[in-house]
Amino acid sequence: MNKKLTQSLAIALALLSSASFAEKKNVIINANVVGTCAFADANPITIDFDSLQAGTAPTDKTGIAKFWCSNGTSYTLTANNGSNTTDTQKYLISGVNKIPYSLVLDNKATGTGAGVGTPINVVLTASITEAALDDAPVANNYTDTVTLTLNP
Repeated sequence: MNKKLTQSLAIALALLSSASFAEKKNVIINANVVGTCAFADANPITIDFDSLQAGTAPTDKTGIAKFWCSNGTSYTLTANNGSNTTDTQKYLISGVNKIPYSLVLDNKATGTGAGVGTPINVVLTASITEAALDDAPVANNYTDTVTLTLNP
C-alpha cells in the first residue's frame, strides 16, 4: 500500500508542479481592409441618340455609370477620348464618315464611397450639336467606344 501511496503522491506532485510551470502565449489576429471600388455590373453602358436628322437640334442623351467603393475610400471616375478621336475631339464614325460629339461626367465623378450597400450613380451626358448634323453626314449607323476608369 505504501507503494501505491507513493505513486499517487508522485503523480499528484507531478501534476501540481507542471501546472505551476505552464507557459502562456498570446495570439494576435490582424486584418487589413483594402479600399476598393467596383462597377455594379459587367454590362456596357449604352447611350443611344436613336434617329437623327439634319436641320434638327438633337437633345442630349444620358447613361448612368453605377458603382460602389469601400466605406471612406476616395474615388475618381474618368473617361478616355474614345476609339475615334482627333486631339481631344470625340467622333461617332461610320466607315470614313464622322459626327463630332462630347461626353461629360457629372460632379459625382469624384468623391468618397460609403460601402457596397450605397451605390454611386454618375450621369454621363453625350451631346451632338445641330451644326454637326448640318454638315450632312452620310445616312448610316455611327458609333464610338469610350472606356471608363474607376480608381480608388
